[in-house]
Amino acid sequence: MTRPGRAVFTLLLLGGALWLLAETLTLGGPARLAPIWVIAPTCVLLAILSVLEWRSMSGDRGSPDPAEGRKRGGEAPALLWFGSLVAAVLLAGISIAVPLFFFLYAGLKWKRPWWIALIIGAAAFAVLYLLFTVVLGIYLPPGWLRSG
Repeated sequence: MTRPGRAVFTLLLLGGALWLLAETLTLGGPARLAPIWVIAPTCVLLAILSVLEWRSMSGDRGSPDPAEGRKRGGEAPALLWFGSLVAAVLLAGISIAVPLFFFLYAGLKWKRPWWIALIIGAAAFAVLYLLFTVVLGIYLPPGWLRSG
């Protein structure tokens, strides 16, 4: 990933972490304590990393980037995949979006046969369902399209 790509990605992560922090603050008293202990330091560290990324971009323009040997434009497809996952989670919910994402990613990006991609997607659903719903007893929100 190029330096500007890393800087933009860090800013996107910081924005997501700040959004999670804002959502966490809407929870009740004891329920918000555990997430705040994780999200608040994450926001601080991402802010520091963001400043360091932007400073390194403006500082040494002549030194080569270690990622230059890799394919150019590699961060744009990755950001599109990640953005589509986020949008699908918001629209369809975690239990549908994550297995579908793994199915499509395995089939289109990893170029696996459709039946292997289907197994990967089914395994993602099984892990999500068993871990969160059965073992931890956590309710997975359905998403905007299924909640109405």
